[in-house]
Amino acid sequence: MIKTLTRASVAALLATAMLCAGTTAAAQDDDNRRLQQIERQLDATEPSVDDVIQAAMDFYNLDEDSLESIESRAAWKNALPRVTGDVRFNSLGTDVDKFDFIQFPDQQAGVDRIGGTVQEYRVGVTWDLPRLVYNNEVLDTYALRGQRQSLLKEVIRLYYLRRRLKINFMLNPPKDAASRVASQLRIDEVTASIDALTDGVFRDWAKRQTKDKDDD
Repeated sequence: MIKTLTRASVAALLATAMLCAGTTAAAQDDDNRRLQQIERQLDATEPSVDDVIQAAMDFYNLDEDSLESIESRAAWKNALPRVTGDVRFNSLGTDVDKFDFIQFPDQQAGVDRIGGTVQEYRVGVTWDLPRLVYNNEVLDTYALRGQRQSLLKEVIRLYYLRRRLKINFMLNPPKDAASRVASQLRIDEVTASIDALTDGVFRDWAKRQTKDKDDD
């Protein structure tokens, strides 16, 4: 009798465990489906992380093409000579008096006048040869790459922080009004921070979404 009850209890426990496991698995599957749906919705209605990164690089002129152009100009700056020049104009005039003291001792025999204009052109070319070997301005441009990396990390951090806040808000919306407002304000704060670093990438994206809806 005891063995029978024991076996029955074990079977009941196994059935209960299987039922709970099935319920948990079903709940997890439901959460996964909702999560995937939310991610697809966000992907369709908001800029991607690549869009945000590109907007930040363009706003601060720290994209790769701009950095290479700056480094190239700094490297070749001292290869070009420094050219100086000036132009001068001088007007010269000379009077030469001639006297013949033998024939006309008391008279002026003749006057020769000499006049003219002198134009001077000067051009100078100099090279700063030491700077061709060691140029501080090239080193300054390398600092821009450090700034680029710092900006890149900050933009990525803020983007995925906002993404987590947004998904959590949509997947598990707060039940009371105060919590909903606090969560939404936090999302808005992070969004504003990203817009400040990207010249308004989320703001512009939202405007395009609104315009597309109006056109439809």
